[in-house]
Amino acid sequence: MRTWFTAAAFALATSMASIPAAAADPGPRVGDRDAAREQARQKIRALRAMILVQELGLDEATAGKLGPVLARHDDELARLQAERKGLRKALRDALAGNDDRKLDGLVDALVANQRARWDREQARFTEVRKLLSPRQAARLLDVLPQIDRRILQGLRRAVTADDQLDDDADDDAPPPPPR
Repeated sequence: MRTWFTAAAFALATSMASIPAAAADPGPRVGDRDAAREQARQKIRALRAMILVQELGLDEATAGKLGPVLARHDDELARLQAERKGLRKALRDALAGNDDRKLDGLVDALVANQRARWDREQARFTEVRKLLSPRQAARLLDVLPQIDRRILQGLRRAVTADDQLDDDADDDAPPPPPR
């Protein structure tokens, strides 16, 4: 399985390199950035679909049904993840400001967000399970988190590499902190 992930990561890195620089450009071309993000999102979904077809041994009909189900839930999970990111930033700010009343509300909001993400993941699996055999469903539970984690790691590395390339343009900038 490791060689498959390596090949998939290479394919993702190669495909991400073809995305226009507008995706990272903070300039005024909002439409270009949105288009580049959507293009990247589609490439990631296609890559994940290829991996799932291989890992689960899916036929064309099942693969054709699986993609839209995952995509529909991915959009909502991405929205919840973005909400979580904002809530965590607000939580850090409230911690720094010693605002206990605000902290209490943010903790409640983060717990509600976590529950919504769990509910969405459960709904996604319930819907996907109807398309799969028991063996395929069991395999999906095993590989989908790994696939998603590997794709996210690849994206983070790509973003970090882009940031380092940008830093190289400014020789006076300090090196990035170690991880």
